[in-house]
Amino acid sequence: MDARMLLNYSFESNDDSTALVSNGPREVPTTDKMVSARIVEPEGDDGLWKVRLDFEGQWQGLQVLGLGKDRSPVTFDLEPTITKMYFAEPVPVVAKKLAELGIDVNPDGSPKVLRKLPGYGYPAEGSDTYDWHGQVSMVREDEGKTAYIFREGFFNDGTF
Repeated sequence: MDARMLLNYSFESNDDSTALVSNGPREVPTTDKMVSARIVEPEGDDGLWKVRLDFEGQWQGLQVLGLGKDRSPVTFDLEPTITKMYFAEPVPVVAKKLAELGIDVNPDGSPKVLRKLPGYGYPAEGSDTYDWHGQVSMVREDEGKTAYIFREGFFNDGTF
């Protein structure tokens, strides 16, 4: 199971008695820690709901500060889905370590396009206004912490 599946499972499991998503408490993937998701409403024009699992732990010599996912509740819209893992160490340290571990990220943390297809032809209205639809990884400061970011959705050349 890849990291995105673990992250999704950690806060997107359905309650046993309903089809509604339950926000916890949940077990942090690959640990014995329990945490409830923190939900942040969309701010400004981004339209993304933010789910955060705040905890501390160690992974591959890095201090982990939590996990996150930003997503739109609307299917087939233009908003990206963004998966995040937060660290205490600075961007250069985290980016280099992740690259050494074989995670598909540039060693300096700059955005790396992993996959891209032309933006037109997707079922989202307005998709033809974007150059590409695909996946981008990067390491950058986010919410006052260093974050490994995996972004999937529409983008234009150089804008992530």
